[in-house]
Amino acid sequence: MEEIINTRVRSENGLISSARLEGDEVRFKVLYFEPELAVESGYELFSYEVGNDGNYKAVLKSSNQVETDVLTLPISLKDGEKFQTVFYRKGSVKLTLLDASDSKIKSKSYESEL
Repeated sequence: MEEIINTRVRSENGLISSARLEGDEVRFKVLYFEPELAVESGYELFSYEVGNDGNYKAVLKSSNQVETDVLTLPISLKDGEKFQTVFYRKGSVKLTLLDASDSKIKSKSYESEL
């Protein structure tokens, strides 16, 4: 994900505003509408500045799952660059950012209020 663009129009939430091919990667700009409440489902934002050069990926696990789901393929980032993603959540989930050795770098829980 190249950039997350805040929008004030709820219906634009999660839409890709542009995409371009850079080498063997597709770089996206995605629109994101900040929700007022943690509703049952919707688009969520995760952004984290990495502290080391390396490959990073995100996995998701819902409260009723044993196994994690891969959210993103590994992406190469330099120290100080941001790992960013917008994803669709249904129910309560936990996103975990992993490095190349599958060690946890950061995690964030997204809770449903229903």
